[in-house]
Amino acid sequence: MTPAWLVPDWPAPPGVRAATTLRTGGVSPPPWHALNLGDHVGDDPARVAQNRRLLGEALGLPEPPAWLAQVHGREVLRLDEATLPAERVADGAVTGRPGRVLAVLTADCLPVLFCSADGSRIGVAHAGWRGLADGVLEATLAALDVSPGGVLAWLGPGIGAAAYEVGAEVRDACLAVAADAAESFAPGRPGRWQFDLAGLARRRLEALGLAGVYGGEWCTHADPARFYSHRRDGAAGPTGRMATLLWIDPGPRPGPRPRSSAPGPRPPVRGRTMAGFPSLRNLYALGEPRHVPAAAPQQAEAPQGAANGNAAAGAGGPPKALPMATRQRGRDVTGPPSA
Repeated sequence: MTPAWLVPDWPAPPGVRAATTLRTGGVSPPPWHALNLGDHVGDDPARVAQNRRLLGEALGLPEPPAWLAQVHGREVLRLDEATLPAERVADGAVTGRPGRVLAVLTADCLPVLFCSADGSRIGVAHAGWRGLADGVLEATLAALDVSPGGVLAWLGPGIGAAAYEVGAEVRDACLAVAADAAESFAPGRPGRWQFDLAGLARRRLEALGLAGVYGGEWCTHADPARFYSHRRDGAAGPTGRMATLLWIDPGPRPGPRPRSSAPGPRPPVRGRTMAGFPSLRNLYALGEPRHVPAAAPQQAEAPQGAANGNAAAGAGGPPKALPMATRQRGRDVTGPPSA
């Protein structure tokens, strides 16, 4: 079994390593197939532990990740000490300790990475709509203890606006924090809204004055071959969790790590996430020829509310894996560690 991952497309300084896992390359059976890293979703703990071990070996992690007990809040832990706290109930973490691996688990919520421009401080946040409304991004940036103008951020895979139907209570909660959040909600069915989660996160970070905000292109709901999605799969039973990891490399170590053949950093791409078309915004904004891995076709679904989610994917075995692909002139990579 060889785990696969996505390498963030952001100009992080040398020594800052990051990866978002895909669902392939693990040992979990349906409905968690295959690389489930969540230990709270009903999967056998022994299989989850094996998946985590396989991931650590494939990425060459310097130490086991500092997993969090996430509660959709705004608590952020500072993990600079040599010994980790036994209780880690939080939705964000920061560190300046080389070798400390930060991690968040997601299956539609947005993983957000932060790093200082000099690579001395890093942070992660788990941002669903509750976390955004409560200020988890602002809390993570504050805990980082770096001026916003010296911080980069990357938005990982999350549910896209086309698939994320919510009620008025979600919109009201977000507008209560910032009136311009209205731009992230498009009218849907009567009394319902299509919510651009990544778009709102981008606006919040840009309003804080970050040096650059990247990512936000991948829709978990639209790509069952690569991503878990609670909204897509949860109505039929449990589903797995991906992990987004971030660490400062403590020095040369044996073993593979995420690599890039990119010619160099590129400017931040600003604009709204377009679910199901992960790089069309880049295509039009940058004018670059890019290979876009085709998203798996979606079946028609009956509209559902924010709490219950959309109709589940069809029953049966695991989805067929899409062909491995490397984005031209980019740094988002899917495939085995040798890719």
